[in-house]
Amino acid sequence: MSKIDLPNITLVSVTSIRLEETILAIKKSCRGINFGAVKLFTDVDVEAEGIEVVKVPKMDIVEYNRFVIYELYKYIDTDFALQIQSDGYVVNPEMWRDDFLDYDYIGAPWGFNCFYDRYGEPIKVGNGISIRSKKLMEIPPNAPKDSVVMTFLYTEKKTGKEMEITMDALSKMDSIGRQKLEDNYTFKDRKDKLIKEGYKPPIHDFSIQSQDSDVTKSFLSEKGYRLMIVQYDIEKSASRFQPELNQLVRELMKGGKVKIWPVSGSSVALNEKYRKDFGVPYGFYSADVTVLKTIVRSNPGLVLFHDNVVVHDWPATALPSVNTVYSYMK
Repeated sequence: MSKIDLPNITLVSVTSIRLEETILAIKKSCRGINFGAVKLFTDVDVEAEGIEVVKVPKMDIVEYNRFVIYELYKYIDTDFALQIQSDGYVVNPEMWRDDFLDYDYIGAPWGFNCFYDRYGEPIKVGNGISIRSKKLMEIPPNAPKDSVVMTFLYTEKKTGKEMEITMDALSKMDSIGRQKLEDNYTFKDRKDKLIKEGYKPPIHDFSIQSQDSDVTKSFLSEKGYRLMIVQYDIEKSASRFQPELNQLVRELMKGGKVKIWPVSGSSVALNEKYRKDFGVPYGFYSADVTVLKTIVRSNPGLVLFHDNVVVHDWPATALPSVNTVYSYMK
């Protein structure tokens, strides 16, 4: 089986213990994947073929968690980092899906109890293997975070009656309560309600071009709500989501409440071919591929602006309804 090329991901591991096992885990993770870089962060003097060793001070669990969350991004030159440990690493590389990169964080479940550093900052983020975007890692430590109420929807097996339970209530449920829930109800869906918007990373070197002019000033000076459709590489755009996106855009255009700005980093010829092949109801402006990736990772992805502030974004795997878009337009 040929190896998978993932040049936009750095494989990393941070450890002061179980060094031989960690190096073995790194090598096993690389058996089926060509990563953009492979880095081992440790206080131990060691050499390993194909692995860049970065010397760091010896860390306890608190210092380790703080380093991973607040310092690791400084050493990452790719869009994403896949972090592994000696007991959590890549076993089945053939299970890789490009859709994973639609998300800023995928990893082990967040514990209900966190570690806190000497400054009172929460620093425990799951366990074992995880993948996270550099965009997420670059968020300032003291930046305000999204306030979200996570609600799970269950259906009673006997009656079909629906029941909602919050993450807070679920976390306080004892083992007997959880077993009753599992025996009598079927999980249906999860809903996240945004209570307060947190930090949004700034966008640098932003420029939009039409076929004959620079329209950046027009975009930046336009008031009100605008929905940017980002398809930074039209040849790699997840076309299976295009029919749903087409329908959403048609309904939004008909409603007239939000201006649509489709942007691509591909050539005019490729964009036009894609439009014809998939019945796309909009034309594309042009922008730099790298800049578009800093705006939203998903291809396609949606970003709702109000004036020049990002209000919300959606990956292709979770395209919103018209009403959902309107709910963010206060």
